[in-house]
Amino acid sequence: MYRLFRFRSQIKNGFSQIVLIDKPHLLKTANFSHIPESIQTKNLIKTKQFKRNVKRFSEVVQVANNITSQSKVKVKHLKPNQVQKMVACKKPLAMFPKTEKTNDCTDKLSIRTISNIKKNSLKEALLDDIDEMNEDQISLLKDTEFLQTITMTENDIENKFVPGHLKGDQDIYNSIELPKSKDKLSKRERNRNIAVKNKLELKEAIKQLNIKGREKSLNQTLLAYIDLCVCCGFLNRGLAALNHYCYKSVSNKVSLKITDIRIFTCLMHGFASKGNYEKLKEIWSLLELSQIKPNIQAYAAAFECLVNKKESGSFDTLRGLYNQFLSDGFSFNNLFENCIYIGNQREQVLKAVQLLDPLFEPHLSIENIYYSCPLLDHLNSQKSTFKCPAKGLFTEKNILECARKQLESEMSTIVKVQSVDNNSTPSQKVLDYRNKLEDLQEKWKETIRNAIARELESIRAQHNCLKSYRNVNIYPYLRVLNIEQYVDIIIQEVRKLAEGSETFSPTVNLLYRNLANQVRLRYQIKYKKNTKILEKIKSIYSDYCLWYINSENYDSQNTRQQWQQLVYKYKGIGADIEQDDKQWPSTVLNSVGKFLYNIIIKDIKIDVNIMKENIEEEHLLPAFYTVFRGQCQHVKQEIKPHPVLSKLYQLSEPNDLIFDVTMIPMLSPPVPWTSINSGGYIAAKADLIR
Repeated sequence: MYRLFRFRSQIKNGFSQIVLIDKPHLLKTANFSHIPESIQTKNLIKTKQFKRNVKRFSEVVQVANNITSQSKVKVKHLKPNQVQKMVACKKPLAMFPKTEKTNDCTDKLSIRTISNIKKNSLKEALLDDIDEMNEDQISLLKDTEFLQTITMTENDIENKFVPGHLKGDQDIYNSIELPKSKDKLSKRERNRNIAVKNKLELKEAIKQLNIKGREKSLNQTLLAYIDLCVCCGFLNRGLAALNHYCYKSVSNKVSLKITDIRIFTCLMHGFASKGNYEKLKEIWSLLELSQIKPNIQAYAAAFECLVNKKESGSFDTLRGLYNQFLSDGFSFNNLFENCIYIGNQREQVLKAVQLLDPLFEPHLSIENIYYSCPLLDHLNSQKSTFKCPAKGLFTEKNILECARKQLESEMSTIVKVQSVDNNSTPSQKVLDYRNKLEDLQEKWKETIRNAIARELESIRAQHNCLKSYRNVNIYPYLRVLNIEQYVDIIIQEVRKLAEGSETFSPTVNLLYRNLANQVRLRYQIKYKKNTKILEKIKSIYSDYCLWYINSENYDSQNTRQQWQQLVYKYKGIGADIEQDDKQWPSTVLNSVGKFLYNIIIKDIKIDVNIMKENIEEEHLLPAFYTVFRGQCQHVKQEIKPHPVLSKLYQLSEPNDLIFDVTMIPMLSPPVPWTSINSGGYIAAKADLIR
């Protein structure tokens, strides 16, 4: 309680009223007021009082080695259990926390230096006769609550330690602290080292995955490029590219490695068909340079090459090759069971083998056509339950005719469907617009031919000048078809763009890929036709259609098993119908599509006065232009037709619709799916998942 004294001045009104309080922070001055004194006093008494924390200290004297030091220690209350432990102790316990300096003497001990010492080290250093302590005393030191109650000194301590004594105390503290601090630092360092090691391992793993992905992309790109070079007859170009990437991968450790042996065997078969054994040996040396062991397909190419080589001494070379062939653990029968052939390669290899062993005849084993999944084992023992869904609707002659029409539509890659929008007879005006559109398309075809020839000549000259043909480029992809096929592809794309939506159009990257896929589809059909794969597919498919109508007379459980049995029946002759899938990389598709779209945008023109009858003057403008649309945070490029071109197609009222052959149902039974790359259409390549 504080006593409050009040004094009031006895002079005129207007003088200030003074209130005196024995506490300075409660001193207030107020103007003279007519409010009664009782109310003022009441309000003044309500002023909140803050109780100050009274700190109590005790003086402690420490005597040691003729040295006396006096310190002032703050006193705090202890808990009852802690007091009981201290009373039970026979010898008094004293802890002298390190305090700040009280004078200018440099030999005094400060609070900050000792406060950095660990608590566990400080307990052991400041206890007297620590070896004679009982278990209660030791448990008292381990009690963290007790240690927290003893605080550091707040005032300075007048310590007059001699330098030697101070040094001795510091040595004691250091000797106590070092083992603990080293353990803690080592644990911290250990965790840090583990974290750094894990980070480096993760970084290295990501780097290796990136390298593996790039290697896979390189091998896929190079395989498609070599395959195109062989198909187009650019064997030396393909060999130059293979040489370039093989030596590049060996000379630089960081470079990507060629690991797909199909790249080498594909080019080997190309030179083997020409009988060029010197080039084949050069590819064989590149195979050894890349540290890839020759497989059975490489030996098949070598045997084919020696048969096609019409020179003396070929038999001796063939005998040496045969010895190497046996040393690698292969047999003649492996050449016909484990190899994939096209054209007449199988017959040529058989001829080479029979030169070495005239009595040899290949023995082919049928692959397992039954289910291998345990959940479907019960289906392997069941009898045939397949019933033709078209029974009674088609005869053998009708289904074979439908198969012929289906194959013709797949060879053309497009299907024209009669439009049901308007079946009435077109007016004269509509016929005039159709004639104008046909004349315009004829002009475009001539323009496209000249543009393709110009661009291809420019690419070829650039490659010859800079010797860039050693790198993978799009030149073979633009020569795999004849110019007329490229013209037809571009004309169909022009119509698709002109008849498209006015408010929506796909992005340019999607348009590039779709247009390049048309080139790839035509190339695959051309490849099957040139390698006699299509001829064998026709024979197998004809037998399959006959079985499809009369399936009750056979033992096959489903269409897949019957197709595999027919494939095995024709396996001993001709080409293999199941070839390796040589996919075109997305970068190649974008490059090919962009090349063709540049011709559409830059070279195809339209007369904007074509719809006007009284104006004969031509005013040519690009038929297509690019626009940029904002979608969320991205800006995407799109290609739109000129409004005059869209109006011309609309007014001409085309009487048919054009679809890709892989987008409509078949006229005949589909080919059963025997793998993810084989099935669906007869000749056209269809995706298992769209």
